[in-house]
Amino acid sequence: MVPCIHLVWGTKYRQPVLTPIFKRQVIEHIQNLAHTKGLTIHALDGHKDHLHALVENKPGQDIAWVVKTLKGGSSYWANHIANTKPKLYWASGYYYAHVPVEAFIAVKLYIENQESHHRVRTFHDEYVELLVSQGLKPR
Repeated sequence: MVPCIHLVWGTKYRQPVLTPIFKRQVIEHIQNLAHTKGLTIHALDGHKDHLHALVENKPGQDIAWVVKTLKGGSSYWANHIANTKPKLYWASGYYYAHVPVEAFIAVKLYIENQESHHRVRTFHDEYVELLVSQGLKPR
């Protein structure tokens, strides 16, 4: 199995613009975009103000390019091609962590169950926990 990375990125100012229908459209676009760019996404889901992705980390592949491709490509599509309302703006930062092979299934299931997961926990609480688990200090 190829190593993977877990990516998380949020909407600008954590605006809850990803309604269920719009979120599905954005996810579908990201999956199509990833396919055309040679990226493999094993899981992609989120909640009204953020997305998670489990992406193969191929040798020599730049993580910043992957993130720019997914975030930039989806916001460009939403705002300039699909002309969605409201506009889709992503926050400037993102979180990523390498996923050990033995954690692949757990991370995949976690991403696929975002809607039920966020009935109990906010994105902010989840993000702080992710940062702390990596030894980082949340701002």
